Amino acid sequence: YDVVYSHLVNDVSFYIKESLKSTGPVLELGCGTGRITLPIAQCGLKIVGLDNSDSMLSVARHKIEQHTYLPVTLLADDMRTFSLRQKFSLIIIPFGGFCSLTDPVDQLSTLKQIRRHLSPRGKLILDMPVADPNISRQGDVPYHFRNVSDSSSGRHFQLWQYTKYAFHDQIASNSLIIEEIENGIIAQRWHKYF
Repeated sequence: YDVVYSHLVNDVSFYIKESLKSTGPVLELGCGTGRITLPIAQCGLKIVGLDNSDSMLSVARHKIEQHTYLPVTLLADDMRTFSLRQKFSLIIIPFGGFCSLTDPVDQLSTLKQIRRHLSPRGKLILDMPVADPNISRQGDVPYHFRNVSDSSSGRHFQLWQYTKYAFHDQIASNSLIIEEIENGIIAQRWHKYF
């Protein structure tokens, strides 16, 4: 995940600035591997990161362990049903995380939980990507997303993506094709659906 999305850095400074303006602790829903959580904590701000993926949280915990101290609490929970004994001045859901909730009932449940956990003058920031109608016209044809290298393993990958949009339902189904390249040829290929 971190290798695939290592190019996503433009939003980090935005979330840091908003967190610095807040008057209390920050809650990140869908914190994943800590791409946003850790930079906020590195500014000395208290932050709780919540995600329902144990494997993503494991990566985030490993990153946190590389520091002497960071004011981070990581929790394995579901944004639709979480219940904490704490209020937050800022709740964030970066990188389209709210869009993973395709059922309106789940969306409302999440918003109710957020409301319960926001302090009286608290703020919610959602990242909501806008669908690109040009991609849907491509059909099932994958497009080249990017090439990446994993510096820790020295492995090289080609990434291809295709997206299907159901505009009426406002749902995007994404597929990522990952090809490991060795000596100029495809050594392995696998698919991720999200």
